[in-house]
Amino acid sequence: MWIKFSILMLVALLNLILGILISIKNQGKEKFIKYFVLLYFSATIWTLGLGFALLITDANLFLIIARVFYVAATVIILSFFMFSVHFLYSYKVNKVLKYIIILFTLYIFYIILSGDLFIGVYEYRGLMHELEDSTLHLVYGIYFIGIMIYSHYLLFSKYHKSQGVNKSRLLFVIIGTAISFVLGTFFAWYMPYINKHYLDWIAPIFVFFMTFSISYLLFKKENE
Repeated sequence: MWIKFSILMLVALLNLILGILISIKNQGKEKFIKYFVLLYFSATIWTLGLGFALLITDANLFLIIARVFYVAATVIILSFFMFSVHFLYSYKVNKVLKYIIILFTLYIFYIILSGDLFIGVYEYRGLMHELEDSTLHLVYGIYFIGIMIYSHYLLFSKYHKSQGVNKSRLLFVIIGTAISFVLGTFFAWYMPYINKHYLDWIAPIFVFFMTFSISYLLFKKENE
């Protein structure tokens, strides 16, 4: 337990430090970086939530913490979506699709904060894990994966319209985020979906690789 907790605290600290550094370096210049910084901070909260959940023994307190890291995970995918919309140049999202995303997002926040997503807790090897309503957990997964796919669709659209250095940067972002999100989603959503919550702590590591790789790209761009 303490090894997992220490790894998650280290990942959270690195996310927080890099988020602050990028925020200071950007100073409000680029809109997409603001959303990327928000992704960093929400990833920090998500990782902290998963870490402290390892120490909780009270079921009610555990479910409160579970709400926190589910909300943070939702903000992560929303931040990435907005990052994809504004990266390099702003993409005009269809109004109907925009309203669908907004309504779906409000519903997702509702099922998390109301507690409808959770039906209880169970103990495995001395640690507590949340039990989700299988239907609502599937809905959450469809939402998360749908936003992830659409975000990468936007990046691919920009990739095909770009040339030179921008094309290379977009390819770097697409590959790095796709690998990280697929692996992160596998451990953070699919494994809990089949009641193997004890592996969800691995997911923040892959998300950190994503944020770190994009950070490298952003700093590299400014130094060229």
